[in-house]
Amino acid sequence: MSFDLGFLVFLNYDNDDAARGALEDGLDLFVHAEGLGYDSAGVRIHHGVRTLTSPFPFLAAAAERTRRIRLSTGIIPVGWEDPLRFAEDAATVDLLSGGRLDLGLSSGFVAGPPAERARTVEQKLLGILAAVGGDALGDGPPQGRRVPAAAALGEDGVAPLPHGPYASAPGELYAFPRSPGLETRLAYGAGSLSSALRAARLGLNLVLSTIHSEATGPTLGDTQAELIARYREEFERHHPGRSSRVALGRSILPIVDDEDRAVFAGLKEFYDRLVTADGRYTDAADGPGQASPLYAGDPAEIVDRLAADPALALIDELVLTPLTELSVAQKKRVFASVAQHVAPALGWNRAAVTRG
Repeated sequence: MSFDLGFLVFLNYDNDDAARGALEDGLDLFVHAEGLGYDSAGVRIHHGVRTLTSPFPFLAAAAERTRRIRLSTGIIPVGWEDPLRFAEDAATVDLLSGGRLDLGLSSGFVAGPPAERARTVEQKLLGILAAVGGDALGDGPPQGRRVPAAAALGEDGVAPLPHGPYASAPGELYAFPRSPGLETRLAYGAGSLSSALRAARLGLNLVLSTIHSEATGPTLGDTQAELIARYREEFERHHPGRSSRVALGRSILPIVDDEDRAVFAGLKEFYDRLVTADGRYTDAADGPGQASPLYAGDPAEIVDRLAADPALALIDELVLTPLTELSVAQKKRVFASVAQHVAPALGWNRAAVTRG
């Protein structure tokens, strides 16, 4: 099994004075992960709370501090986005980064009755795909065009200006700049089979997280393995011959020495009480959803458990999602342990992804 290795983090902060520090910490993690050979570095987006809410300025800064690693978003809730602004910002960052931008989209929270929410999300999603793909978005503002200097100033639409006569005429609205290939690096964060199949029909890559709204298999891995297979079939049906990518999130906490045991043992015990080994929340064992267990402990044991996860055999990228309770220094330690002790044993080849 061969796959890319990435990570995905929240950039949370407790008060407004700490916002800049959280952003700087995030940039530090991007640089650290690139040095370890990670293939992608991602941030989660959440509106209305103290965490990263505006990904494009952050990723533009990350592009300046890194050279190779792909820059990604966990999920951008499209219900809050303007398609034109999204496409313009995304293409600008992609060009500045040398084509290293990967964008994850999802519905997010949208107010209103269910049918109205669904229509809003569909319109925003289709609008984003059209704008990023270079399609016209409708009538745009008048576009100035120079006319011959000899043109009569009295003609309709011609006005004398200090720099010469110009004529204005309405035109179709397009998003500029454009970054070729960006449209193939859009993904959808699916929490159900229906949303995964929609992503396939729209030609979007797929992102699966550590939680899922449905429980159709005995474990989350079984549920997601079936979903990935169905997604691949649907994608090929609608886009024959075109490749697609699947990224899968898992929470991994290697414990390699006494320092790790002292720091991480409490977190492991807490999470084990929260989520059972088969991916059920202990306080809602009969609920419809599933969650990933925490893969914590001896690295060799973690490798065995992950190797038995049926979803991992079907993915293109494993995304490390460290617990939010970890400090920046602890996240760095986990990144290094996963890169050294876990990912290579599962098929990740650091040498291959850092050449050149």
